[in-house]
Amino acid sequence: MATQNDTMSQSLSKLSEMLESLNNRISALEKVNPNKDKDLETMVHRLTDPHSHHESPEFDLDSATQLPESFSASDLAKFKPTDDPRFHLKGFRATMSIKDIDPILYPKIFPLSLDPLCQKWFFSLDEKDIATWEDIAHSFMTRYKGNAQTSTSLRELEILRQREKEGFTTYLARWKETTAQLIITPPENEMVKTFISSLLPKYRNHLQYLGLESFDKVYHIGVEIENDILKESNKNDKDGDSNSYVNAIETNQQRPKRKRRQYTPLGMSQEQAFDYLTTKGVLEPIGPTPNPMPHRRTKWWNPNKYCRYHQGNGHSTEKCFKLKDRIQDLIDNGSFHISSRNKKPKIQTNPLSVLLIDDEECSFNPTSYITPRTRRPRREYTPLGMTYTQAFDRLKSKGALSPIGPTADPPTKRKSPRWDPNKYCKYHQGKGHDTKECWTLKKKLQDMLHDGGFHKILTVNKED
Repeated sequence: MATQNDTMSQSLSKLSEMLESLNNRISALEKVNPNKDKDLETMVHRLTDPHSHHESPEFDLDSATQLPESFSASDLAKFKPTDDPRFHLKGFRATMSIKDIDPILYPKIFPLSLDPLCQKWFFSLDEKDIATWEDIAHSFMTRYKGNAQTSTSLRELEILRQREKEGFTTYLARWKETTAQLIITPPENEMVKTFISSLLPKYRNHLQYLGLESFDKVYHIGVEIENDILKESNKNDKDGDSNSYVNAIETNQQRPKRKRRQYTPLGMSQEQAFDYLTTKGVLEPIGPTPNPMPHRRTKWWNPNKYCRYHQGNGHSTEKCFKLKDRIQDLIDNGSFHISSRNKKPKIQTNPLSVLLIDDEECSFNPTSYITPRTRRPRREYTPLGMTYTQAFDRLKSKGALSPIGPTADPPTKRKSPRWDPNKYCKYHQGKGHDTKECWTLKKKLQDMLHDGGFHKILTVNKED
């Protein structure tokens, strides 16, 4: 009942004030305005309209309470809806004191220090709630007191954790940013314990038993651990997978050195043996094999060499150790037999006399089907007195010789070790060798000399 009486008393008091103000305005209008009845009606409508705005007469400030010319609203820090009201009030009063502003002006200047959203709240207050600076400070703290409880607490530090791929120094910087928001900081030794417990095991396991009580020591030891981890990571990147690398070392240390394998003489080249075995269906290529990554290539890896067994580049068929082991395995398991009659076979005259491939040992001699080939005498070439390139150019200009190309590059598996993509033959009109090194051109020119008719063109006179 008493509360209702107080409310009614306040309403009557406010209404009395409004009527008194209205009477004063009416008296003023009667003296100076001939259209007083119309203005009176407008004034009554504005005072009774809840959506209208009424400005009460402002008090006049004497010369002692005027703002200094050097003052600017940009000097004030802006309060945002999530800021702590205590710090803003203290900062506002400190700024006013430095600028030597009279306290009577605080209520008029304070709204300028608020964010636009906060200004909406301020201007919605009743005039009685912002009549004095004490009223403004009380209303302001009441409205935003919840923000005073949002500062970082020790609990937030306890649940803070280092991320899996986050470095030590990076996490320490993030930790310091969080602790900077603490209003009341615990002792440093407690902060150190909390920080170490939040680290990843690779750091925590080294630091937690050292009894460190200052961040200075934690920083120096943590940086050393981080440097060691980075060095180990770089080493593993170069050597491949770290686990495989360690296992390979341990295996090599534990396993006794194996004796070098003995290989049975084949009586032919390894490439010829490969051709023979694949023809009989005893052996098949294991490729195609892609080129290894650059960091995994050995110093013997050669892109210009091709292995037909692997069907890939890097080494020749003749130098393939896996093929060599495979052929020896076939010999050891009895897939084919080596003849004991030819201890030192001659590959030129009897290339297949030592290799008999069958499920059972053959009873016939395969050399009976091989006819020895007589060696042709080496051809003699007439000196031309010029390079083969010059001879080709001269004959071509006379219309006596034409190129036989263009010649396309051979497939990779058919390129000889001497094939060079940087050399060009005019006669073949293709890459692989120079014109001056072209044996086909050399033979062609020799044939032309034997036939006659071009001797004067190819011969250089003494005057030349």
